[in-house]
Amino acid sequence: MRKRSPNRFVGVVSALLLLSLVAGPALGAVTSAPSSPSTAQLGGGVVSQQGVDTDSVRLIVSVEENGSATWTVQYWTRLDDENTTAAFESLQGDIESRPSNFTDRFASRMRSTVRTAENATDREMNASGFAVQAERRTPPDYGVIVYTFRWNGFAAVDGETIRVGDAIEGLFLDERTRLVIEWPTGYATTDVDPTPDERRNDAVVWRGAETSFVSGEPSVVLG
Repeated sequence: MRKRSPNRFVGVVSALLLLSLVAGPALGAVTSAPSSPSTAQLGGGVVSQQGVDTDSVRLIVSVEENGSATWTVQYWTRLDDENTTAAFESLQGDIESRPSNFTDRFASRMRSTVRTAENATDREMNASGFAVQAERRTPPDYGVIVYTFRWNGFAAVDGETIRVGDAIEGLFLDERTRLVIEWPTGYATTDVDPTPDERRNDAVVWRGAETSFVSGEPSVVLG
């Protein structure tokens, strides 16, 4: 596993803030974090006021030809006992009846996060289209909290080349978090750093238990 750079790009602060705030409104308080920015306490370490304990976090970034991206952040909880199932159903009901309670604060903080990345990359950015939902997925039985939003200007575009990663440079994934970067049909990778843990036809995947990003990572060049 690679060691993290001590001089990580300021964009990582934005990315980590993004993760912590996504977790906060939906799942309650985050336990004490390490002294350096880290997502280690997110996912399984996030314990909700409703008693829902997250087992894994999936960050799915779907990049478009113009460099904008749809972010999908999923919190997965295994519903393997009555208490956890009841707690998730209660949370699901709250989200369905009062979604703005979850998205309003999230949207405000994410816009601040994107502004920080905008300043760091010197590229025009904004965030819009915030939404949240709770759903059951089987098999096996999982409760999933899903946040989505659109990050305009997320990747840099130069002609037919798309460069992804500078807005989240040095992002630290905890062991229960995976990052998926997807791209549009017709594009292929010309360079990926570091080597992904999984390659798909239109995506690469890094798992926090297997990968740490240093300065300049993650980086995906598409052409």
